[in-house]
Order: sequence, then structure tokens, then C-alpha cells
Amino acid sequence: MLYRLLPRSAGGLGHLDAADLNSDFVVLMLGINKTWAAEESVVDSILAGVQALIASVHERKSRAHIVLQSSLPTNDPQKNQTIVLPANERLRSIASNAAIAGYTIFLDLYPAFIDAKGQQITTYFNDGLHPSMDGYKRWRDQLEAFLKMARAARPNR
Repeated sequence: MLYRLLPRSAGGLGHLDAADLNSDFVVLMLGINKTWAAEESVVDSILAGVQALIASVHERKSRAHIVLQSSLPTNDPQKNQTIVLPANERLRSIASNAAIAGYTIFLDLYPAFIDAKGQQITTYFNDGLHPSMDGYKRWRDQLEAFLKMARAARPNR
């Protein structure tokens, strides 16, 4: 992902290069695919990547507020307990860190994708990991409501 954001002039794909790209928000969700990595600690690796991406986005688009989204639940309850939920809590902590809290806010999507027993709502997923059409609609609805509140609470700089 860092390669995608790196300017073309520096050898990257330059996805943030457009001069007229001046969004109020940059929305990030990353790390879930890393939960299948064999490295230790997976949570530390996920968080290092997230922190690097936040720094890169802020460096390139310092005016934008970064919406850091939680990972969604997987269909593996043990993975959720040992990796996804701890990673999400650390994402929440990162977003509230004083050094970046002025431009980073956390959206916890996880609760919107689990049932009363804390299990993944399977109709929101195609394969136990990637959202289905209903899952994307659920995500969209959560994000739209969150952005509406964020806009009201944080006027443009």
C-alpha cells in the first residue's frame, strides 16, 4: 500500500499525486490479510504497517482527516479473539495518540458485523473474510453515519 501512495516522481504509483485531490477524509482499512501471516507477532506487524501508512497519508495530504477503520470479524472465532480484537484495540489506541489525534479518528466497524453471541454475521461475508453485497451496504451505512458526525464535530481546517 505504501508503494501505491509513494509519488510517481519517487518511483511509486502516485495514487495521491493528483493536485485536485483535496479530500476532507481519507478512509483506511488494512491489516486483515496479514492475520494469516506466520510472523510473530502478527498484531505488531499489522500495527507497524498501519502507522507507516498513516504517516505517509498525512505527509502527502496533511489537510485530510484520516478515518482509521477497525478490521471486520473473520469466520474464525479464535483468530478474532487472539488477533483481530487485540489489533482493533491497538488501532483505537493509535488513533487516540496525542501525536496524531488531531487528524486521525477511529471507526469501530466490528460490532456492526457480529451477532449477539459475538460471532460473525455470515450473510455479510462471501467467504468468511470479504464482505458480500449486504456487507458492503452495512459498511457503507456505518461509514456514512460516521462521516456525517465527524464533519459536524471537526470542521475543515
